[in-house]
Amino acid sequence: MLVCLFFLCSNGWGNQVLAAKMSASQKAKAEDAQIRAKLAKAGWRVDRVIPVTMTGYSSETPGMSDKGTCETKLGKGSVSVDPKVIKLWSHLYVSGGYGYGQALDTGLAIQGAKIDLWFKTEEEAIQFGRRSGNVYLISRVSRKRSNHH
Repeated sequence: MLVCLFFLCSNGWGNQVLAAKMSASQKAKAEDAQIRAKLAKAGWRVDRVIPVTMTGYSSETPGMSDKGTCETKLGKGSVSVDPKVIKLWSHLYVSGGYGYGQALDTGLAIQGAKIDLWFKTEEEAIQFGRRSGNVYLISRVSRKRSNHH
């Protein structure tokens, strides 16, 4: 058994075996740590984390516009929010693989801790579906100016 585990780990399969045994809360904590490290490395500070229900949407969907509430053309990273929960124009990072975004739109169905994530095609939006995850409200880390040149 020990030889088998060593073989799995030494061949890169160990991470898959360990990931399969992680609980949902352990996976969420690991994803949170990875996101925070990625954001810090890129010069972003996490101001707040909000657990949300996320739904995909697209301008291709009948009745949807390609302009957001902020009068900007919607595209990858456009997020529809309840402005009572997340201020319009806020910079965001969305868990679950979506990534960076900005709060540029609102919607009738977006109330409370719900967000809609823009996708290029209706098919991509449907494939994303509805999920639970976290929205990280982020801001740029101010870099102190140095007197040294």
